[in-house]
Amino acid sequence: ILKAIHRNNPAQFGMLSSFDYKCLLFHALDDQPDSSDWTVDVIGERLIDLLIRLKTGLAEQSLPHYFETSINLLADVSPDACANLAVFIEKKLGNNDLSALLKKNY
Repeated sequence: ILKAIHRNNPAQFGMLSSFDYKCLLFHALDDQPDSSDWTVDVIGERLIDLLIRLKTGLAEQSLPHYFETSINLLADVSPDACANLAVFIEKKLGNNDLSALLKKNY
């Protein structure tokens, strides 16, 4: 789902890679290790959790590598790009407009 959001919103999410999303997911799995927290019934909630975690990391310009936490995956991303994406995600979350992230603009 995160890759689809990335593909549909390249201007906003272009500075992130699939590896960044993978590390984000690994951290979220550590937070919610029970498999019942990842069922189809609650996948929307987990997506919101991932976006909140991403927004927080962007606001702090800090997304730790999962296996080597001393490495910041956002270290080479400009502070403005991080701040702009954090604001973009915050607006989508605040307006309950997550479905728009999955739609292509044709």
